Amino acid sequence: MSDRPPTPVAVRRAREVIETSYAALGGPEDIAAAVGLPLETLRKAFRRETGVAPWEYLDRVRVAEAKRLLAETNLRAYEVGLAVGWDREDSASRSFRRVAGTTMREYRQRVRSG
Repeated sequence: MSDRPPTPVAVRRAREVIETSYAALGGPEDIAAAVGLPLETLRKAFRRETGVAPWEYLDRVRVAEAKRLLAETNLRAYEVGLAVGWDREDSASRSFRRVAGTTMREYRQRVRSG
């Protein structure tokens, strides 16, 4: 392996993997494996290029899709979480609240009343 840092192309590929496979990704290791980089190398390059860690970006993508599902479907919150790739209800709740600043229930009520 080269001593050169990963190029923006590797980071762009990681973003594509996240955006197209967010529901199937188990965690940061899956992202690194998909682009063929060690996890720490990917983390540093991704943060340098985007300002966030790859798993933070993954959470943002999942939350965006969860918002769409909450607004457009009648899926329960835990079903939305599973649909976007969170394997546990508490992980979904915590991540959604951290990124969106509200709970899934509050978000759904706000968008549907509004």
